[in-house]
Amino acid sequence: MATSPARRRPRLPSPDISAAELLESLPPAMLDEILSRFPIRDAARTSVLSRAWRRRWESVPYLVLHWPRGTPSAPIDAVLAHRTCPVSEFRHPYVPETEFRLSDLWLLRLASVGVQSLYLKFKWTESDWLSLIPQLHMLHSCIFSCLELAVLDLEGCDFPGLPSGFAGFPNLTTLSLSEVGFPRGLGGLEAMISSSSSLQRLRLENLRMPDEYEQWVIHAPNLQRLLISSGFVYGLQIDDLPSLEEAEINLRDYIDVQEIMNLNSRLDQARILQLSMPVIFHSP
Repeated sequence: MATSPARRRPRLPSPDISAAELLESLPPAMLDEILSRFPIRDAARTSVLSRAWRRRWESVPYLVLHWPRGTPSAPIDAVLAHRTCPVSEFRHPYVPETEFRLSDLWLLRLASVGVQSLYLKFKWTESDWLSLIPQLHMLHSCIFSCLELAVLDLEGCDFPGLPSGFAGFPNLTTLSLSEVGFPRGLGGLEAMISSSSSLQRLRLENLRMPDEYEQWVIHAPNLQRLLISSGFVYGLQIDDLPSLEEAEINLRDYIDVQEIMNLNSRLDQARILQLSMPVIFHSP
């Protein structure tokens, strides 16, 4: 009876080969995939492996940059200064007041290399109540150059006026704004929403409204989830939202009943609809 040929054992690397040399033998795409999964500090530390690895992390496409609260600005500045490829995600959950202006430089650099997801939370040290602060930090206008954005999540800042000819964020699927102001009027927010045709999730919480009453419309044909939490609706109107699946409206103060009815009529196609508002009792 014929015997089957003996299986060859996989050749083990020579003990003289270093770990860095072994990694260098991997395909470049695989190396980039490995580095892209590292926390930024660990990715930067690979520079000490060998000369070939010294600057490799700088050109890994779509690196994730998470900065925990208390991170000094120096390492953020250094990492962004050396980036030559797009950033997958830039997240800073606590930008202190002393670094508001530095965040402009971060945003300028991110706009130049490209960023897909941006999370910035601006925190004031003088007051825990943003409503007591007369003027928030104005976000740099280069935000409109971040056309690769798929997620934009902002808190505690003012949004600049839209530049002439701005055609929206074509890849934006998620927009989340909390304690964000629009000093030039809510027409800018309306235009940004309507021109971002891929928008699927919209969250608006405690927006800082202009002093003058202004009507504005949410027009987003692909919107699937909507959350609005505020004291008032401030002239909000909702256009047809044919793709809407879930909607949650939380209103803390009394508003006109007719406005509530108008909102409800525009949201009745949602599969899940939650309305929360004060109950007004009238004595007989």
